[in-house]
Amino acid sequence: MERKSPSWENRAAWCFFFLTVYLSFYLTFTHRGSEALLIALLLVHIGNYFAFRGSVDAKLFAPICALHLLSVYLSGKNTLEILTAVDRWKHVF
Repeated sequence: MERKSPSWENRAAWCFFFLTVYLSFYLTFTHRGSEALLIALLLVHIGNYFAFRGSVDAKLFAPICALHLLSVYLSGKNTLEILTAVDRWKHVF
């Protein structure tokens, strides 16, 4: 019999996910993203899933986490170009 989880657990799981995404992009742009950051993010996502596995659908959560890790990797790889473009954009105004 499948346990019905409260809606607050589902909200908490997604809040932790979005907080992780926000902090990861902040750290990516300030520290240029490294392999250690990606490994730490992977462990955080796995921890979030196991903490809230009763309320989170794995078929939805896993691809979103994979997409997040890929975007952090790509933006970390191109951090200097991104920050230079933003800096040039700020000088226009």
